[in-house]
Amino acid sequence: MHFDQQQVRISTIQSAKTDRPSEDTFFTSANADRVIALVADGASQRVRTTHKLRPLLDRYGEGTTPGRCAALITRDVVSQTLSAGQNVSLTEAVLAANEHLRAGLEAIYGTLTADAVYQHEPELHFLLDDPRLLRLILPVCCVTTVRVDVQAGRLEYAHGGDTALFLFYRDGRTVRAITDQMIQHDGRAVQAALDIKAASGAAHLADVVTDERVREMNIANGIYHNYEDESGATDAAVGVGVINGLPMLAAYLETGSVPTADLAGFLVCSDGFPPHSTAIADAVAEMGLIQAMRESIEAKGLAGYLAELRAAEYADAGLDIYPRLGQHDDATAIYVEFV
Repeated sequence: MHFDQQQVRISTIQSAKTDRPSEDTFFTSANADRVIALVADGASQRVRTTHKLRPLLDRYGEGTTPGRCAALITRDVVSQTLSAGQNVSLTEAVLAANEHLRAGLEAIYGTLTADAVYQHEPELHFLLDDPRLLRLILPVCCVTTVRVDVQAGRLEYAHGGDTALFLFYRDGRTVRAITDQMIQHDGRAVQAALDIKAASGAAHLADVVTDERVREMNIANGIYHNYEDESGATDAAVGVGVINGLPMLAAYLETGSVPTADLAGFLVCSDGFPPHSTAIADAVAEMGLIQAMRESIEAKGLAGYLAELRAAEYADAGLDIYPRLGQHDDATAIYVEFV
């Protein structure tokens, strides 16, 4: 899709990892005064629940997953809230989406607590061990939303999770403007798989990523979504801001603004779109990778870049060159050029 105005050009792309509907979604809007771009990335439910959630999920189509539901709620509420008034902050819009999901869950469970959920889902015995594990069953998505005030020449953003915002400067620099809040936790799961591969002598990482130890670590990582410690305090060192209905999101939202005068454009995307690294959490390597991503996008467009990424992923079917937990993820991107 392309949307052209005198001052901006907007391109978008979306690619699902399977034949099921993508758990990513996006929204764009542009006029003479402002540009809005949002990407929401639904995450898989860590522990499956019964049919109790279906009335909420099926509002968005039969067979909708919890992650897709959270992403669609976020897209709809944020876009409607921002379109309704220029004075609404991005933080207010994202928190409104979180409250909307909370209301939907409370309509099912009464209150959004481990005790209340357990009364409706008595097979979830682990909720009795640690109420914070409620996070493992909630619909959840990450989100990055951007608004450009064209007249003021200012770009502002609000972000939680592992979606991304890259700033493309006119002097050639490319900057990741926000934090991948989930990478430290995902990285530990990948490292565990690498350790198991080394210890077992498995031929490929793909042979061990389904190992129960890796799977359990990946499930347990869900506790960091809008995290609170045993005393109920948030912790910015480990917490991940997500839309899951829990109010701790306010502590983890990352916000900021930058002038647009020196920007050639920007990219908002889900975590399935950026290039893979040959090493886990290598900041130096990432700088080179995102610069190469930008050059590919500028030369070949979003589709050309994504085709290159998919080719690299398929060529690494064993997950050995680019250590990761699956061949590829849903990929969604919005590219805004200032022209």
